[in-house]
Amino acid sequence: MNKKTALAIALIISVAPLASAQSFQEGFMLKDYRQVYRFNPALAGQQDFLSLFNISTSQRNNVGASAFIYPHEGQVVTFLHSSVPVETVRNNVLEDNYLTKGIDFNLVSYGMFRNGATHTFEFNIRGNSAVSVPGALCMLAKAGTGATTFDFSSLRVQGELYAELAYGYTRKLSDVVSVGGRVKLLAGLYALDFNVTRFDLSAGGSEYQADIDAELAMTDTALEIGVSDDNFLNFKDLTFNGLTNFPKSYGAAVDLGIAIYPVENLTISASVVDLGGIFWHCGNSAKSSGNVSFDGFDDLTVEDFNKDGLMAQVNVLKDDFLSRMRPVSDENKTRFKAIPFSSNLGIKYAMPFYDRLSAGITGQYLGYQSIPYMEGRFALACNPVDWLDVTANVGTGTFGMVWGAAGNICFHRFILNLAYENGFGGNIPKKGTPLKANYKSFNFGLTYTL
Repeated sequence: MNKKTALAIALIISVAPLASAQSFQEGFMLKDYRQVYRFNPALAGQQDFLSLFNISTSQRNNVGASAFIYPHEGQVVTFLHSSVPVETVRNNVLEDNYLTKGIDFNLVSYGMFRNGATHTFEFNIRGNSAVSVPGALCMLAKAGTGATTFDFSSLRVQGELYAELAYGYTRKLSDVVSVGGRVKLLAGLYALDFNVTRFDLSAGGSEYQADIDAELAMTDTALEIGVSDDNFLNFKDLTFNGLTNFPKSYGAAVDLGIAIYPVENLTISASVVDLGGIFWHCGNSAKSSGNVSFDGFDDLTVEDFNKDGLMAQVNVLKDDFLSRMRPVSDENKTRFKAIPFSSNLGIKYAMPFYDRLSAGITGQYLGYQSIPYMEGRFALACNPVDWLDVTANVGTGTFGMVWGAAGNICFHRFILNLAYENGFGGNIPKKGTPLKANYKSFNFGLTYTL
């Protein structure tokens, strides 16, 4: 195995940004955010509206680039360089290093208020991805055979893309309580899941032997992986069956929420969003047990990754790794997978001396498979004039301090919404790769009040 290739793939998975963000805390604080029902379906307003082509993105990483690259004599070196102490790497690299990303294209939303209830309809395209790399891989590369066994069983690459058709209903039961819910029909468009359930590595001298059990599931039916006579997948024998990748994967999800108004100017909100999943039909699925052997690593700088081309190195690793794993075709073509969900809590209070000024707190729990995230924030919002609505917040989460800001600009019947959330710690210049563990999101939308 190419030494630089093994290191390059570890760094790519651990720190490079990939390209579900449905709800964000700022929407709860804004006065005229029409799609606040995405944060809590009980909060839908009483106006008819139409919204087209909204977009939301989010990214979470529990380890940043600063754990893998370090300054040295005017240049940047990787954690493998002899100038970087082993203990420094040990303190910075986590047992499980992961990165998740979500994107939500809201193609159309329509809301109408009839007979004391608000009805909302949406059509969305949503996607999520996650990569997880065990810290033992980095320590093996750095410390060598100081230990004789390593556990890499947290290695996973997964992602899905699906269409969502949603209907929401909101009704105020009294002056004190409002309830709401949304039902979503899901159509799976594409999914990939490579999950290592066992990866035990033993070291001896400068050579390593790894015993691997893994599962691979890919929904693409237009691209068919070849199968040899002895039932092993042959990734070099691919067949394109034409445009046959029509959705064959379906599922459902629900949002549930309640809003309480115990006293004037006070709102208490609680909700759960995206409880559900998809039964994926896999065009290609396999299980494998294999043995991979490779030798040690050298001191490398970032420049070493660019000499032969990064993608060329990744392709070498892919061919080498898959050929040694020898995945066996699996007849079970159906997999159930839960979509990312969130639990949201919000409390806000409009000042009695100036009801255009509000203060509040929000809390959120996000879950994607076995990758959780929690945070809480304090927020202020102000609606100084009818055409402007702004809010800002600061708080702390699983990865440290976070902040966010958002605003609505109204002109005639149009409402332009912008929101951005980020953590503290900075990025690599011109790359956008976070230097520290981080959570960030972005939201843009345009709504027309009917």
